[in-house]
Amino acid sequence: MFDYKYIGMEKLLLDPRNDRQVKEVKPPPHRPLSEGQIWPKKDGPPDWKLIRDHLSREGRLEKTHILRIVNDTTTLLKTEPNMVKVKDPVMVVGDTHGQFYDFLQVITLKEKREEKAKAQMKFLFLGDYVDRGNFGLELLLVLYALKV
Repeated sequence: MFDYKYIGMEKLLLDPRNDRQVKEVKPPPHRPLSEGQIWPKKDGPPDWKLIRDHLSREGRLEKTHILRIVNDTTTLLKTEPNMVKVKDPVMVVGDTHGQFYDFLQVITLKEKREEKAKAQMKFLFLGDYVDRGNFGLELLLVLYALKV
């Protein structure tokens, strides 16, 4: 049988043969996040920070949870106008092209600026989220969870 190690609430598969090449890099989560982890409040928004952290460690989400995030975002976007007025402070983000880890840097920068300015900054994404990089789905899931 396999041994497991916990980091936070995530169960990680240990290295039973001790043949992991880069020991400093934590192994990916063993299981997808549960519904209760993603939506701590039953009818509330998803925990986008938990999703971000889980996917950044190469974790996975179940198909039903992915569909729920996409459906919730679609429902929300249908209620909004095509053009919106955004008050500052705002961070304008251009083409991300599926570059998930670069996208994570943008979010980290936003959080650091918010701490410094003591004001909540808004994002304005201009599109081209997924057409070139390898992590388009991960980027969209965090972006959609953030939107909801």
